[in-house]
Amino acid sequence: MEVATGGKGKPPAFSELFNRRCEELGLMSAPEIAQRIIDIQPATANVDLARSVRNWQAGRNVPRSDFYRIILRALEIDDEVARTIWHPAYGEAKAASRLPVNEDKKPDLEVETRDGAGAPSSPDEIPIVGSRIRWRAGVGLSFLLIAAGGSYALYAGSVDYGTLCDASAGAGWDPDRNKDFLQMDLIEIRSSAMEACEQAVRQHPSIGRYWFQLGRAYYRDAKWHGNYERSYDAFLRAHELGSKAAALSLGTIFEEGLIDSGESLDHDLREAAKFYEIAAAANLPKGLYCHAISMVFGRSGKAPSPSEAIVYARAAVAAGSRRAVGLLADLTARKDTTSHSQCSRNSNGQHELQPIRWESGSAEEPAQLR
Repeated sequence: MEVATGGKGKPPAFSELFNRRCEELGLMSAPEIAQRIIDIQPATANVDLARSVRNWQAGRNVPRSDFYRIILRALEIDDEVARTIWHPAYGEAKAASRLPVNEDKKPDLEVETRDGAGAPSSPDEIPIVGSRIRWRAGVGLSFLLIAAGGSYALYAGSVDYGTLCDASAGAGWDPDRNKDFLQMDLIEIRSSAMEACEQAVRQHPSIGRYWFQLGRAYYRDAKWHGNYERSYDAFLRAHELGSKAAALSLGTIFEEGLIDSGESLDHDLREAAKFYEIAAAANLPKGLYCHAISMVFGRSGKAPSPSEAIVYARAAVAAGSRRAVGLLADLTARKDTTSHSQCSRNSNGQHELQPIRWESGSAEEPAQLR
């Protein structure tokens, strides 16, 4: 790819790079460019992409970070060119787009409730800190408004990215969550959470909570783009640093086969069972439920023990797991089959019934649950 400089020897602006590369590829209209992006990531067809492309071409707006990554793939930009030319131009354009036109004017903010949270209405919106606050293009970066305990705190100048990471990717079921902020359901996590949490683990590399939240942000991104390895690595580091929630996420990754472990399915299920047992020991509701399923089917490598699984299913219900109610009902009724055979997916009776191998005798309540 040939790259020309901008006027008077300046590096080209992002819109110049974008337009020149589209011309090199023979993409002469916004609909053609939009279709190429859609071909790479079909989910982008859910927005008026051609309109956004026109804005990017004219330099009126800058793509969101997740769209930017898709654009690099769609326009066949190799890593070296992206790192040395495109990333600086994109970063400069992104920063410039958020500078207020009138410094005396207050930042243009849109405040949402959790009920109104969801995907941005267009790819030109720039979400920064989660579902409570969304910054629109034209907002300065020198101020960050964060919802904290029902009130708002204004941070200027130096930014504590740990605070931003907590605000944008905290899980409600994480016992280590910073409760000054609203919990973030996975679907609510925005691309900006990756940037915040990446900076947070650089600032605070020994805090497991930030690594766990970075793993959640990567996991959400992988739902669009694949590459669960980054999420796995972050969760594993969080687990090593003592994050109880990370064990549950690692169990999910192994059970669903989201990374290539190079091993058999049985091995991956044993790994999942190992992490689910750790999450159960931490009394996480879903961890208790998942561990109960592992025990029903003997996935840890030990013999199946449905009678002992009852103890964990009962503890899961007491801890607030709704999904465990059905499993507990099946087990206490000593049914021959159950639909609760997969922990990491929604066990709502749609799965095929799996046989339960009942053993003789009863189980003693585990010490950590007494």
